[in-house]
This record gives sequence, C-alpha cells and structure tokens, in this order.
Amino acid sequence: MNVVRQRKIKKLIKEHDIASVAELTERLQDAGIKATEEAVAKDVAELGLIIASTKGGTTKFVFPPFAVAKNIRIAPRKVRLVIDLIRGKSIDEAAAILKFTPRAASPVIEKVLSSAVANAEHNFNLNQGNLVVKEAYVDEGPTLKRFIPRAQGRASRINKRTSHITVVVSEK
Repeated sequence: MNVVRQRKIKKLIKEHDIASVAELTERLQDAGIKATEEAVAKDVAELGLIIASTKGGTTKFVFPPFAVAKNIRIAPRKVRLVIDLIRGKSIDEAAAILKFTPRAASPVIEKVLSSAVANAEHNFNLNQGNLVVKEAYVDEGPTLKRFIPRAQGRASRINKRTSHITVVVSEK
C-alpha cells in the first residue's frame, strides 16, 4: 500500500473522468509517481472505487455512495456501540435496528443512513432493496474543553467530545 500513490489517485479521480486502470497509471506516471498497472489496480480495489456510467453514457471511476455527519455532539465511543450493530446489514434491517435501539446516537445514524441511501438512488440509480451497509465508521471530531470548579479553588477539565459519522452503502 503506497499512501502517496493512493492520495494522488483520489485527487485524479476527483479532477478527471478516468475510466480505466491503464489511463490512471498513465496519469500517475505523468505526475512523476512510479506505478505499475498491477499496483494501481490493487490501490483502486483498496480504495473501494467503482466504475459508474455518467449521464453522457461514458464510464468513470467514482467513490461509492456515502454520507457524512460531522461535529455531532455525542462521544465517538458511544456512537461506535450503535454503528457496530448496522455494519454489513441490509438497509431495511439496519433501519429497523436503529429505530428500536434506545441510544442517543440512533436517530443521528438513521439520518446519515437515509442520506447515503438517497445519494445512492439519486446519483447512481441504485435500488434501495439491493443496498447493504458496506462501511460504517466513526471518527473523533474536535473536542470542546470546559472547566468545572472544584474544592479549594481548583478547576477540573471536562472534555465534551464530538463525532464524525460516515456510512458507505453498496449493492449486494
């Protein structure tokens, strides 16, 4: 895994309509990055890129449909408890699990999931019945630091943690 090459691949995918591994390899070599087609194909698979058709009828590499909620004021540790329940499940099953999970993170994750499904339907013309939660993860956002007065003039810090929630969906 070459992190520099993968970053460059992400940048090229966003900037250009690239439809094949050979074309991607050529553009990487033009940018001065040593790459073989086998290595680039492996990186494309690791990044989870898919080939999708555009409205003009051409095909290109794109990232799978996803949705992100940032700066959610729930600690990542608590959100991970809920997100672990839906990873790998079908969309209908994941929505049912979230609806009946009595955690503060459940409604937020449910919104992110419905947004990812809407992105899949609108941008990729995928059917909701065929979708599964491919990836679901929580990253730590910025921490709000607050202080509470304690005995003898001291103060203790309280960390109010935030979360970035990402849900990626794909076809079965």
